[in-house]
This record gives sequence, C-alpha cells and structure tokens, in this order.
Amino acid sequence: MTGGPTESTKPERVTLSDIARAAGVSVATASRTLNGSTRTVRPETRERVLEAVSRLGYEANVTAQAVGRRLSPTVALVVRDIRERYFARIAHGVIAEAAASGIAVTVTAIDSYPDAEFDRLRSLRGQRPGGLIVVDPAVGDENKRLRFLKELEAYTLAGIPVVVIGTDTLDSPSVMFSEFQGAHALGRLLVRRGYRNPLLLSGEPHWPAITRRVDGVESALAEAGVALHRTAALDLTRDAGYGAVMALTDTDLHGSDVLVCASDAVAFGAATALRRRGVSVGSDIAISGFEDGPGATDVRPALTTVRLPLIEAGAQAFRMASSPTRVRQVLLDAELVVRASTPDRTAA
Repeated sequence: MTGGPTESTKPERVTLSDIARAAGVSVATASRTLNGSTRTVRPETRERVLEAVSRLGYEANVTAQAVGRRLSPTVALVVRDIRERYFARIAHGVIAEAAASGIAVTVTAIDSYPDAEFDRLRSLRGQRPGGLIVVDPAVGDENKRLRFLKELEAYTLAGIPVVVIGTDTLDSPSVMFSEFQGAHALGRLLVRRGYRNPLLLSGEPHWPAITRRVDGVESALAEAGVALHRTAALDLTRDAGYGAVMALTDTDLHGSDVLVCASDAVAFGAATALRRRGVSVGSDIAISGFEDGPGATDVRPALTTVRLPLIEAGAQAFRMASSPTRVRQVLLDAELVVRASTPDRTAA
C-alpha cells in the first residue's frame, strides 16, 4: 500500500537561482528585481523575472529579503487611531498574517502625534522596517497629500515596500474597498423602503473613505430627488454618535426618518441616544451604519450596514508588502447587509 509522499517525492522549494536560470539573468539581477533595490533593472528583464516567479511559484523569504537589504525583519503599520474599530480590525488582519510568516509588526497611531505625523514617518523610516503599511491617511487636503507622497517616496527609494489601505492617490500599491458602490446600494435601499428625510452623521471630509461613503449614499438619494441633510463632522466613535444625537434640536430629530451613520460605532452611540430621548429605533426613526463590525447583529434592532472585509484588507496589505510581484492594487467588495433597523415604510 502506498503511503503519503516520501522525502524523495516532495517537490523542492523553488530558489532564487531557479528564477534566475528560468529568466536568463544573473542571481544578482533576479534579486534586485524582487527585493525593491534602487539599482535600475530594465523593464524587459523585470518582466522575464516576474514571469518566471509566476510560472515556477516562487515564494520569497521575507526575513531573508529584509536582511539582504539591511532592513529589520518587521513591518511598520501606521494608523490614525487604533481605538477606532475600523483601524483595530485592519491591524488584526496585518498582525495575524505577519505572525504566520514569523514577522513582527510595530504599530504607530499618528493621531497621538497631531503636530508631528510626518516626523513619526521619518523616524520609522530610520528604523529600516522590512515594509510599511499606511491605513487611510488624511489626504483630502492637497498640501497634506503632497507631503505624504514625499515621505512614502523616501521609503521606496530606501528599498522599503509601501502599501496604502484606503486611498489610491499616493502612487503606492493599495488595498481599496468599493465603498461608493456599497453606499450607493444603501441609498437605493432607503429610497425603495420609503425614507425621504435622511440625516447624515459623518466624519471629517479629508478622510477619503468618508468621502466615498457619503458620495455613494448621496448619489443614490439624489437620483430619487431626496436630499441628504447633515450634522457637523464628528469622530467615528460611539461617543461622538451619542453626542451628535443628544445635541439635535427636537425639530431636527423628529423631522428625520433615518439616521445614516458613517460607521457602525457612530450608529451604536446614536441608537443609545435615540432611546435616551424616548425615540424607538427602527419604528420611529431608522438607522444604518457602515463596516459591519462586531456588535452589528447584537444590538436591537440588528443594524443595517455595509460590510467591509477589514481583516482581509490587513492580511492582503501584508501579502502585498512582502510579495515579489508587487501587485499595484487590490479592490475588495463592500456588501450591503440589510437588517431590522431599516424597516420597509412602504409596507405600513
């Protein structure tokens, strides 16, 4: 009886020498192509090397690459605020994927350094991490975008792979969500279910993700001739959602039939405030969120929201930062999830 594969029948690991031989280049040239070296590799040579990588199934040793470039075998993860669920779940995905590869992750929350975020990026570069992942930098302001662009270019020139989650305006490989499409689907749902006086509880417009969420909902509502009313911009936290609803005048509150919240956390806080003000969530005023994080099915009524695969985004960003093929962009689907917090008003 034949058992499992023996040592002699197991496929051998593809090496860098195999890639060089298949591409017809030196090992040094193959290495420069795959490790982000700043020394020039001709485009046609690069294409041959990457084709060999794909054909032979080569998997880079991230730690060895980092050592070869005199980088630390770590990945630096930069978020705005680790307390927000959005950033925390992405960080979870990065850390879990990195741990499977034996790589440590250092996390920096740049909101802790409001006047020195670029100093922090420069300081991290001085530590020579093996890769950099930046989550949703606030680049709505053009001057700030250009400053981020300059800092990330410095990482690339130093041979440090960079991946950005949430924006594709920084000329770096990126992981994106189809947030506009998901938000547009939410807006169409609200119109079909008879909502005509939506009130937006949203965050700062310089965060690109917020812009896509708001634009998607507003576009769908406008197609039906429905205006989206707004409160002042707020943090995407439970406390901010609670405070925003408690601050509404009775006229603004009772003139609305649905609260469109830019995050689940805001929706949770808003729902608590509605109950505090004697308003029945769902039957009196509906509510929706964004992200579909933990708790969306635990609240009553369960929250209608747009699901973002945040943990997968973090894992994908790590894979891109450590991949020799340097994929330029991965787009992950945002999915509308309909629950009881937005009942059908037309059925009444």
